[in-house]
Amino acid sequence: MEMSMGEQLVHSTIRITCILGDGRISTGTGFFFDFCDDGSTCVPTIVTNKHVIAGAQRGFLRFSVQGEEGKCIPQQYYDVEVENFEQACIKHPSENVDLCILPIAKIMGETNKIGIKPFYVALSKDLIPSAEQLKSIEPIEDVVMIGYPDGIWDEQNNRPIVRKGITATHPGIKFNGANEFMLDIACFNGSSGSPAFIYNQGSYSTRDGLAIGNRLLFIGIVYAVAQHRVAGEIGFYPMPTVNTRPVPVTDIPNNLALAIQAEALLEFEKMFEKAKRRET
Repeated sequence: MEMSMGEQLVHSTIRITCILGDGRISTGTGFFFDFCDDGSTCVPTIVTNKHVIAGAQRGFLRFSVQGEEGKCIPQQYYDVEVENFEQACIKHPSENVDLCILPIAKIMGETNKIGIKPFYVALSKDLIPSAEQLKSIEPIEDVVMIGYPDGIWDEQNNRPIVRKGITATHPGIKFNGANEFMLDIACFNGSSGSPAFIYNQGSYSTRDGLAIGNRLLFIGIVYAVAQHRVAGEIGFYPMPTVNTRPVPVTDIPNNLALAIQAEALLEFEKMFEKAKRRET
């Protein structure tokens, strides 16, 4: 039985654990993306944000395992450690675009040598909406975001967490002049690197009315969350003094996330194509 659209999406991401230089541990989200896919060959990668891997000396990736007939084996996974993790990643050429990629062809080759075949579903540029498709998108669309908020995941089954929201600004319009847009969706630390999709099943609204069928558009990559700061007072009783009044300051997410427009990934494809031309 073929996987449904939803089943494919939950197998498109991977939890990233980073060991920083000072020993601290951080987590983020990555997703699989195939560049230069011509039907027979491609450049397989994991996409995430630059700030996710910043300062990471080591990275840990947990892959699900593929069994017979190409199916995912439940509750089986394989952990891969990547040394010099930050240096192993290729950063987006624009300093203002918080994206990077980890080529994984070598990892795939090494796991195959020991008889393990990782299971995942890679996204591709075919899912990125064209200029014409962006014109047909409404300002308010249902979206899903897949990742690992606060590092939370289904560890036993190696599956991510799915969040649902709406577009807060149009994904085809540059928000404040940058190649990004906003989502109205619950977003926390660890969600950085999460792919965001317009995802409709059965039917969806268009400018011309109701369309019947499914729709999946890869519109962006989450990299930041808007927060507001709250300060409060703590009282000490029964003997308060003038000098003993600490004020806690807390940053609270306001459920607005910034996402980089998915077309920014195409710069990596240009880099690979340019390198290939040099080789030939």
